[in-house]
Amino acid sequence: MLIFYLILSAAADIVLGLYCFDISGFADIWKPLAAYPLLLIICLAVHLSAFIIFSVFADTKKRVTCVNNAHRRFLILTMELYFSLIRTKFTVTGKELIPKDEKFLLVCNHISSYDPMITMLVFKKSNLAFVAKKEALDIFAAGRYMHRAGCIPLNREDNREAVKAINAAAQNIIDGVCPMGIYPEGKVNHETDGLLPFRNGAFKIAKKAKVPILVTTIKNTPDINKNLFKRSTEVVLDIKKLINYEGIAELKTSEIGDMVHNLMCDNQ
Repeated sequence: MLIFYLILSAAADIVLGLYCFDISGFADIWKPLAAYPLLLIICLAVHLSAFIIFSVFADTKKRVTCVNNAHRRFLILTMELYFSLIRTKFTVTGKELIPKDEKFLLVCNHISSYDPMITMLVFKKSNLAFVAKKEALDIFAAGRYMHRAGCIPLNREDNREAVKAINAAAQNIIDGVCPMGIYPEGKVNHETDGLLPFRNGAFKIAKKAKVPILVTTIKNTPDINKNLFKRSTEVVLDIKKLINYEGIAELKTSEIGDMVHNLMCDNQ
């Protein structure tokens, strides 16, 4: 998307140079040079305005049964644009482990608020959505897009509502709406090493939906803000293992949590 706006700005700059700017010599070359970044900023501002306006038409009251919709596609394009602007690159390993039928529960460590956005981009062909904290879906404009993308709000302070979120996530997978992702740690881990204790109820999604668990780990997302406007950041997402449903069917969620915890710790 950024490349498109760069080309569009360049084309508009050329048109202005031919028909609007009075360029009579080399000394006037500053005019198109100064206009180009301004045109790019205008393109980005129009995109942001369209993002906000289009969010108004996102129906958040009904359950989403098809996540491959215009709102999700615009959300993906906007996230790709944002990460291009802040020079964030993604390295992904283990893509061959992604189930072909696209029915799975993804679990990952959680070290930054950027984690779900990046993971959704990496798994955009699978239409992955997340069980996210309720506050995330209350974010102005973006929260409405998250709802339309299949994300499910989780109220961490209300156990009854949390159970409803787990059941809804499992139903999304069962119905083929989308695979789901969740963070067993339950919140962003700001510690420098190790994992927070798991909330093993997260694994009930896989048990209820009878699907495999795709274990992943992510690195370097906290560096994005540190490197902002200074240097590029390489985020590494490792797809560690696909645990088939047969391997967890007879296990307690605490036992599944121990298994996944060990797999993630091996990649810390």
